[in-house]
Amino acid sequence: MCGFSVILNPKKSLSKSQISKIDKDLEHRGPDSSGVYQKKGFTMIFRRLSILDLRQVADQPMVDEKNQISLVFNGEIYNYNQLKNELSSKGFIFKTKSDTEVILHGYREWGTSLCKKLEGMFAFVIIDKMKEKAIIARDQYGIKPLYFYKNDNFFYIGSEIKPLKNLVNLEVDKNCLSELFFFRYIHGVKTGYKNVKKIEAGHFANIDLINYKLKIQKYYDVVDTISDREDKYINKNKISIINNLLKQSIIKHTQSDVGFSVQLSGGVDSSFLVAMLHQKFGKNLNTYSLRIDDKNFDEIEYRKEVNKLYPTNHTEINCDSNTFANSFEQTIKSLESPTSHFGCVLLHELCKKISIKNKVVLTGEGADEVFGGYPRYKEIDKIINLKKLANILPITLIRKIPKLNFLEYYKNKNPLEEILTFRKFDKITEIFSDLKFNNQFLMKIEERFDNPRNQIAFYDYKIYLESLLLRQDKVSMAHGVEARVPYVNQPLIDYVNSLGVKEKYDKNCPKIILKNISKKFFNKKFIFREKNGLNLPITKWLLDNKGFGRYIELFDNNNYEILKFNANKILIKKIIDDFRTKKKLEYGSLIAQLINFEIWLRTFKSQ
Repeated sequence: MCGFSVILNPKKSLSKSQISKIDKDLEHRGPDSSGVYQKKGFTMIFRRLSILDLRQVADQPMVDEKNQISLVFNGEIYNYNQLKNELSSKGFIFKTKSDTEVILHGYREWGTSLCKKLEGMFAFVIIDKMKEKAIIARDQYGIKPLYFYKNDNFFYIGSEIKPLKNLVNLEVDKNCLSELFFFRYIHGVKTGYKNVKKIEAGHFANIDLINYKLKIQKYYDVVDTISDREDKYINKNKISIINNLLKQSIIKHTQSDVGFSVQLSGGVDSSFLVAMLHQKFGKNLNTYSLRIDDKNFDEIEYRKEVNKLYPTNHTEINCDSNTFANSFEQTIKSLESPTSHFGCVLLHELCKKISIKNKVVLTGEGADEVFGGYPRYKEIDKIINLKKLANILPITLIRKIPKLNFLEYYKNKNPLEEILTFRKFDKITEIFSDLKFNNQFLMKIEERFDNPRNQIAFYDYKIYLESLLLRQDKVSMAHGVEARVPYVNQPLIDYVNSLGVKEKYDKNCPKIILKNISKKFFNKKFIFREKNGLNLPITKWLLDNKGFGRYIELFDNNNYEILKFNANKILIKKIIDDFRTKKKLEYGSLIAQLINFEIWLRTFKSQ
């Protein structure tokens, strides 16, 4: 796991000062070593977090023996030994035991077809001087970030956006604000910064080093693997196949020359990881958890059960309003964007603790997307039925009978929009009058699938999962920790997505397949409970003026940043006053989002 910046510039090479500043901005991603490879037309800057083959010979940038092909790579390839054997049989000689060299030789043998062969998480840049082109590629699910920027003078490609500020002045892209507010994340190539784009998951690009033209191509799309068959029941053989795929993926994700640890929330996903790994590693396993100061939001009783059944070397990190507040600004700096999930802030604190003893951590991220684990997979039927009822009944009747008044809300609502967007939708559009809801993404979903659960899966894979993967990467790498996600594994996902809709989903019990597989490790009470999902007592913490509540003071003067986006200052003041003095606690999550955006805009200016 590492970080890199590559600058393609035919006119002028980067100065030592520029290289030093970029290297410094990337240091948190790779504190073990740094490397620079500079030739006419390009500069590759690399920071390494040593996980496989810790020797200097495996450092990057890595260059072939003819000095024609150079590579920087961030990630882990879990089938690299298999690919290495295949390449060795074709005559390639390896000097290292690293997966980096497998990518270097793999490109020489297979070209861009290499991407389809890689199982793991990756973002890489290859400079091929023989063919006068650069290849940039990102893994199938977007586990590793990869950004690019192009102007008339140079081309930037990197693991993070911040190093680019050493070369140009960046501006916030106002056209992205609606997606950030309504979906908490920006889909596609946009990033929230003008002219800074993402290479999308499952894509690679060719850059012509003579004319600097960019051609982006798709090599994989997870949505293409989702079946819309209506098979009713899943048989035992298919369950067994999924169980084996899970087992294989989890073991593959433990490969490391520096050991590994596990994030344990107490939820089914991370608990299943611990139970599986305990069979092989026993008490030697290091596990880490966040302990929330509100028992209604913490799963400590379930963690205790996991630790009783499968004892590990366990560490708990206490978290309260003050912990959250102290980590908030640094988390947003690390994310380079507003936080899409407030749990990111405490994960930032968790990874700081993990970094003291471990460089690698396995997490349960992705299980809910792969197996349909969110409450929305169950709630969608309720919203669809409420809309149907609202459209059947005359509006005069709905308004006349108090108990039916709530149905008016659903009469003109799109159920998919209601289930997938931030619920304080109407207040946000009041505060930001220029903000218009962009439903293009929802239209894509509805055009692709008729079944509402497949529609949700589309969203979960394309927006929600990538936002979770981004937070895992950025908050862990802020402390030089590599986060791995065994549930986000191509053989596993391809197989699960090949199932029929009714094989995969149970209307009354989200994540039914994984829960049934977990029965051999835990009792039914442990498995079949309401999902927590690292929910936090945000409203309660906002009431603590010495903790997270101190951020409300950002709006006590007339100079806050969101006013530059035509925010309604009078309405913001009223919402905050009502929250503070009238204890209208329903405004808590909305105020937290306003703080979120304000801090992002301020940290963006100050970096």
